[in-house]
Amino acid sequence: MSGYSLDWTETRRRKVATDAVDDLVSEIETHSITNIVRHTEHGTPIKGILDTIESSDIHLVVMGTTGRRETDRILLGSVAEKTVRSAPVPVITVEHGE
Repeated sequence: MSGYSLDWTETRRRKVATDAVDDLVSEIETHSITNIVRHTEHGTPIKGILDTIESSDIHLVVMGTTGRRETDRILLGSVAEKTVRSAPVPVITVEHGE
């Protein structure tokens, strides 16, 4: 995957996110982990993430830390940081490019 660019179209960002989730699920399935919930959010999704954790009986969240605004990325990124701080389950964060 090439580097993140602010001029990507929304369609391209959604495709990259979907492809990343697909790659992660494929890797997870090689370890016989089942009952995987695929979910992507765009915009300011913290409420959606927390609602999905609760409604889908999620036990672990994996999310990227790449944000679009520098001021929101002081620690992890505004959405990632809020999720880590408020999710009732463990959250694994992955930096862009890892």
